[in-house]
Amino acid sequence: MMRKNSAVEAQRIATETTTAREKAEALLAGLMEAKAEAERRLAADRRPDAFKAVTGRSAMENAIASTKRMIESIDEAVAGAQRDALGAVGACR
Repeated sequence: MMRKNSAVEAQRIATETTTAREKAEALLAGLMEAKAEAERRLAADRRPDAFKAVTGRSAMENAIASTKRMIESIDEAVAGAQRDALGAVGACR
């Protein structure tokens, strides 16, 4: 019976992790839209991005890169959770 609980738990984790990835993808899309809007506004006002001038990257570029890394980490976690779920289901048979 312990194995069946493990399979259920592994599947729950896989589902929750997949949901987190979907949210991260939505966040990434929003960040990319916000970056484009910020760039349009700066261009319209003929102003430079002060943060980018100092660091070489805008704050939005940093946030986008961080979110992409987070999605990659989630992908790895989803793959691991799916492997665990399949292993637990196989052990129940």
